[in-house]
Amino acid sequence: GHAAQVLGDIEARLEQVRGWWKAHAEGKPVPEAPDRDFLGRALVGGLDIAEDANRALERWQGCLDLLEETERTKRERGESQHELACTRFNTYGPLLSLGRLEEAQRVLEGCL
Repeated sequence: GHAAQVLGDIEARLEQVRGWWKAHAEGKPVPEAPDRDFLGRALVGGLDIAEDANRALERWQGCLDLLEETERTKRERGESQHELACTRFNTYGPLLSLGRLEEAQRVLEGCL
């Protein structure tokens, strides 16, 4: 019930983790997060928390953007097709809320 109050902190911390993830991808050392696998899980977790807050605030496009980033990160981490489909499936609700019915249907059918 306090999503609006904490969203700024969530986004600030998420930006920090994104920076570390980008540095890892560029082959740079990240002393704050030396384990790439752990960092990837932390990024996905942070994206999930930010998506939850955006959902609570009915910021549907923000939800879609975060879910897209989550899927991209999971793909970079080598997650399974099943895991990627689970993430993609979560775009269904925001798409419906935005009135993008055909896209929502394609998502559902694509996840089968």
